[in-house]
Amino acid sequence: MKIQSFFPSKLLSPYVQKYLIIKTEEGIENQILPAPHLVLSFQLSGSLHSIESEYSYDLPRMGIAGFRKSARTIIYPKKSSALLVLLTEIGAANFFLEPISDFIGKTLSLELLIPNQSLREIEEKLFDSTSDLIRIHLIENFLIQKFHRNNNETLFKSVAHSFGHFFLFESNEPHGDCTQ
Repeated sequence: MKIQSFFPSKLLSPYVQKYLIIKTEEGIENQILPAPHLVLSFQLSGSLHSIESEYSYDLPRMGIAGFRKSARTIIYPKKSSALLVLLTEIGAANFFLEPISDFIGKTLSLELLIPNQSLREIEEKLFDSTSDLIRIHLIENFLIQKFHRNNNETLFKSVAHSFGHFFLFESNEPHGDCTQ
């Protein structure tokens, strides 16, 4: 099994802990311990399975795994690979409208949370990519597009600040007393 780890861009670092690309030629069973973060998974090749509390099930091609209280086993068949996005504790709340508590103990298909057209596009792009760095770049762009609409101004300000530009944002909202 080969595991590559990639750090997120500065823009996404408050929300993404890291990216992992896991590849196996021979197949492997990987024991996953409980961790305090949610994980987005994108199967690049092969069909991954999970064994949890004596239940075996196919993992979704693109999914989100919530917090778990116990370990589980992920089965990677021969010649399989996956891209994982380990979100920070606050990360998922910025990409999904659903309460994070809805994900506890579950693995859900992203099709339940994100429009199918958007998922089909990212799946095709990931499959057609010629390098892992391109895949990471595609996932970063995908995550930026999925950032909550009500957080777009904050995200845009972060992008503008990271490039050293300053913009004025107009709003119809009252600003309150700025002297306090």
